[in-house]
Amino acid sequence: MKNLIVFSVILCLCSFLQAQVKVISNGNVGIGITGDPSSLLGVGHVGSTAVKTFVYNTTTTGGPRAIHGYIKPGSPTFSYGVYGSVQDTLGGNKRCGVYGIAYRSSPQTTTRNFGVLGYAGNADDGFNYGVYGQIAGENAGAAIFAATPGYGDSELDTIYAGYFHGDVHITGNLKVDGEFDDSDISLKKDIRNIEGGVISKLQQLQAIKYKLRHPSEIEGAQYSDTLNIKADINSEKYTKDRIGLIAQELQLAFPEVVKRFSDGYLRINYNQLIPILVEAIKEQQTMIEDLKYEISELKSES
Repeated sequence: MKNLIVFSVILCLCSFLQAQVKVISNGNVGIGITGDPSSLLGVGHVGSTAVKTFVYNTTTTGGPRAIHGYIKPGSPTFSYGVYGSVQDTLGGNKRCGVYGIAYRSSPQTTTRNFGVLGYAGNADDGFNYGVYGQIAGENAGAAIFAATPGYGDSELDTIYAGYFHGDVHITGNLKVDGEFDDSDISLKKDIRNIEGGVISKLQQLQAIKYKLRHPSEIEGAQYSDTLNIKADINSEKYTKDRIGLIAQELQLAFPEVVKRFSDGYLRINYNQLIPILVEAIKEQQTMIEDLKYEISELKSES
């Protein structure tokens, strides 16, 4: 009787596995699929001949995951929840160690998409990185490369820790040990002097002290706090005093240093004001020299 029960259990288990796991003649294995697996291992989907392991999850609740990697706590030198590696000696190909897509076919108002989401904390002080990239080898490239729509990849001329192709927005303070603009004469063409009357143009401008408005205070601004992604209205960004110029006024005098961004607002490139101030100082010095000469002439006549 006992042997009969064991045999029945084994028979039921085999029937269950046969219904859940499918192995075809070429060795491909499918789990929870209908049809023959095209991938070496297909879970929830037949997969593709170009993919060794294909996992598809139709679950829509409870934080669905196609693959969940978990490392038991211990003390190894390096642990990887997910590890992607593509190595070969062939040329003319594009390779991705890890490829992430989070995309919707139409714009949403209450969702978030992350191509890659990194979260790190409480390692040794100073050694916590949400996303870490390191460039290797001898050829030019970037440890982190980011491009906005309309920009593709770029052939870089040297090795960069980070390279951004498109506009970059920073809400907090930016700390830079050194800042340099492309200014070599060999990089420039159509070189002209700045038109005269720089001082008179600068006199049309007014330096102001101000505070930034919170998006919720701007009529018609595209703002939603559903996702809690906007800075708090009481944060330092919106409460501290700032000093600057009015972009509309500066645009009339020097349109080259003002740009209207895709959000409809004008912004100023304050660095480009430096050569304008240099020309203003030169104009002022010329005026001073002329006045000195006139005074000298008047004294000699008397």
